[in-house]
Amino acid sequence: LEEAKKRLQNTEQERDKLQSDLRVASVNLLSLEDRVSQSESVTMGNETLSRRIATLESELAAEQNKLSLAVTLQQAAETAHRKAERERTEALLREDSALAQLHQVRLELQRGRLQAADAVADTRRQIEVAMQEEEALRQLSTAEQKGSSE
Repeated sequence: LEEAKKRLQNTEQERDKLQSDLRVASVNLLSLEDRVSQSESVTMGNETLSRRIATLESELAAEQNKLSLAVTLQQAAETAHRKAERERTEALLREDSALAQLHQVRLELQRGRLQAADAVADTRRQIEVAMQEEEALRQLSTAEQKGSSE
């Protein structure tokens, strides 16, 4: 459970970092698009303009690749986060199940103890009744012996 919590915390931190990288990449992308737009409006020689556009398109492609990678990494982080949450939930369910089983065993043990105590009490009562009957028989026998000897 602790390990799942740590992994969850790590994936959340990684997700936050990736979201930050994604924002930076988006700002860079907008900046590059602005630069492309500005460079198009500036009058340059066709050759210079073409080279600048090619450079900016290359930078734009690189930023798009970074952005794509950031999105992929963010998705991976979210997947890992969901997995860690699922593992945490499963661990909690297993713990709850184990606690419920333990409680059930304790209840059964208590029930057994109560039944044993009832059985001991019944046995004691039966012994006491038997002893009283035996004493009554002895007294009756003694009274009969006295009666027959008189």
